Formats: sequence, C-alpha cells, structure tokens
Amino acid sequence: MKKELEDKLTKKFPFYTKYVNPFRFDCDDGWYPLLEELSEKIQKVIEEYKIETFTVSQIKEKYGSLRYYHFGAIDQIQDIIDEYEIKSETICERCGNKGSIKNLDGWYKCVCNDCLNYLLERNKNI
Repeated sequence: MKKELEDKLTKKFPFYTKYVNPFRFDCDDGWYPLLEELSEKIQKVIEEYKIETFTVSQIKEKYGSLRYYHFGAIDQIQDIIDEYEIKSETICERCGNKGSIKNLDGWYKCVCNDCLNYLLERNKNI
C-alpha cells in the first residue's frame, strides 16, 4: 500500500501505532476502503469497551485474501476481522472493484478482470 494511505490509517486509528515494531500494510491500494471501514468498526468496539490491550502486528494479503494479525482482541473485534477477511475475497486488491481470487502462475490474488489482464500482460513482458 502506498505510504500516504498507510499514514492516513495510522493517523486516524491510534491502535495502529501501539505495536513496538512498526509494520507496513502489506497489500495493494484497492483494499484501502476495506481497511478503513474495518478499522472504524474496531475503533468503535475499542472505545465502547475501553480496550487498552489491542495491538496489530501485521496486515497482509495471503492466498488472495486479507490477513489481519493482532493481540488483545475481544470476540466482537475478532468477529469484525473475520467478516472483513472474507469480504476481501470479493474486492480487487489493486483497484477496489468487485473481484475474485485468481491463480496467477501459482500466486493467488483477488483481482477484477481488468487488473488480471494487466498483471498477466505485465508478467509476459518481464
């Protein structure tokens, strides 16, 4: 994810800055709206239950879907994370449009048809 999008998320949601080892959002920009919505819901639960122990250690794409690694979550937060990990399987990681998980020469990625064609064409030229 572009640094400016990462910075927007970390400024808006303080729980991203609590982890000792700063991390990057290891996914493409198309999931920014998904992560912002997920983070808003988590922030509401943190505020409602006055949770001080929740920290995020890693956010990435794996096998075409979002993986959200954390510590100190209560069930309500885990339910939100589970929902958005599943939701990520229908959103193009590159552009944010409707997508599905595709196999790109052994690598799984959630992309729309336009982004799939772009990636396949780009890989041909390498």
